[in-house]
Amino acid sequence: MDAQVASYLEDSDATVEVKKNEVEEQTAWVTIEYDSTDTYADFTGTACFSGSVVQAQAAGYDFDVNFVSADEKTEEADESSVIEGAVSEASYLSGSEVLEQDDLKVLIVGAAVDVIVPGTVRYVSADTASIGGKNTVTTTAESDSDVLIYVLYE
Repeated sequence: MDAQVASYLEDSDATVEVKKNEVEEQTAWVTIEYDSTDTYADFTGTACFSGSVVQAQAAGYDFDVNFVSADEKTEEADESSVIEGAVSEASYLSGSEVLEQDDLKVLIVGAAVDVIVPGTVRYVSADTASIGGKNTVTTTAESDSDVLIYVLYE
């Protein structure tokens, strides 16, 4: 990873930094910090958007998905643990219900990755992600094919 980042930075003015790189119980964990979603998209070749909900809609992103509220899920765990388990039907919100809250920002990632946002997570797309803590989201999608992870935060 360090070599890939160094190679990328030779031809770019962007900032990409490997923050954590370790192997734990035969699983590799890498945390990389990017200066922008554009840098992330360029470095990984993966679709990525960050901005207001209105900007996301103008860019063509469809909010016709089910969302899960952070309020429903974070009561069960602290910030450092991944929250798992079934969510009741009552906990699901439609995209139109979520969009009524126009003060939210959105991060949309087109890959099965875990993310940290610069704020407090309020909603995540129900079929592709779960809330891991105040500002973290864990992918529940099984592959990168046609995956869009929506994270709405304040």
